[in-house]
Amino acid sequence: MSVKEDIKKLKWERWLQREFSPFMWSLFGDGIKKKYFDMLGFNGVYFKAQLAQNNYWYESPDVWDHMVKLLNVYLIDHSIFDITDRLNVFYKEKKQRILEIRKSDGDVKEQLSEIYEIFSQCVAFIWITHGLEEYYNIKLKKEVPKYVKEDIDTFILDASFPTKKNKHALMEDAIREGVDPKKIVEDFGWIKVRDNLYAEPFSVDDIRKMAKKLKPKKEHNVNIPEILKQLFLEVQELVFFRTERTDVLYEFIFLSRPLFKKVAKYYSIPYLNIKYYTIQSLISGKPKKYIGDFCMASYENDTYLGKEFILEKNDNVVDNKIKGMIAYKGDVKGKVKIVFSVSDIDKVEEGDILVTQMTFPSYISAMYKAAAFVTDEGGITCHAAIVAREMKKPCIIGTKNATSLLKDGDLVEVDADNGVVRIVE
Repeated sequence: MSVKEDIKKLKWERWLQREFSPFMWSLFGDGIKKKYFDMLGFNGVYFKAQLAQNNYWYESPDVWDHMVKLLNVYLIDHSIFDITDRLNVFYKEKKQRILEIRKSDGDVKEQLSEIYEIFSQCVAFIWITHGLEEYYNIKLKKEVPKYVKEDIDTFILDASFPTKKNKHALMEDAIREGVDPKKIVEDFGWIKVRDNLYAEPFSVDDIRKMAKKLKPKKEHNVNIPEILKQLFLEVQELVFFRTERTDVLYEFIFLSRPLFKKVAKYYSIPYLNIKYYTIQSLISGKPKKYIGDFCMASYENDTYLGKEFILEKNDNVVDNKIKGMIAYKGDVKGKVKIVFSVSDIDKVEEGDILVTQMTFPSYISAMYKAAAFVTDEGGITCHAAIVAREMKKPCIIGTKNATSLLKDGDLVEVDADNGVVRIVE
């Protein structure tokens, strides 16, 4: 049976919007395979299937249920802390290897193949995180109501605030401590570009501007019942891990740019056009270019990459009401600014409503200026929810349709007391 036929056997719903190029989508092609989970020590765990088309990830309850069953067994003898430790070791080892590959003069296709193996392991970290979110969501819904009787969702968000610092927080610490801006750019400049193959990283001037606007750190204290403390230590670790594992992926993409440029030169492809080619075709020596529609799907050990969609293109039409989960209460009005990438954040001005698919640490400068945040995606571990609690700004997450229904300049009311966004006429 083909991958497309296997995928169609599962129930799918539109999930996360991503404006990825075929090159970026192709980096995820094989990372769900069991062998990559085994390489990382996640024996017995793997992601059954993945689907992306029309610039959307799709999710399947069948896939989530399968992953949670495997994690229920794996976590008998392991913990989220073990997984974080594995990511830390992986990051140090593979970062060093990428830097070595960049400097070497080996066969370009062999080097690209090794880089792709590293990215496939990164993808295993990406997907195990979503499985862990499902696993802990089940535990939290079962245990927290036994000991917390009012505003349970707010309590969970507060108590999930991580104690460990991600890369952006470390960059802010370095700025506050007066570290040489050149050193900060060297260590953290990539945060500005994330999945963009061409954008410029933070400059020394960017760092100096940040230093002038950087707010003091805030303390975050929550009274957690003793019986729930271990559970929330684990959830806090998961919140940290969720950001950390994408930081690793995107730093590795940035560090691999010199190799991607060598590959483009090898095939006489303008580097600006490398985004239209799948990494698999570049490794094989038969570059294949895709412009327009693109689909990426994997089922266990097989992968499909091509222009033909597997599901109907217009499925899951979004609701025309904008409502979601309350991450931090409040009620404000302001003009909408839609942000799809770091390149959009400069248009956010004081008092605007930041509307995005999901926020990232690189959005912090815009989040300081915004009066409220509204996201398509989100859950207990999402970045927007955590930052909203820290900044004490109204925030509604998981609307699924805010970026589809709103446009720049719309005047809206963000009623985060009731989880609703209304266009003000």
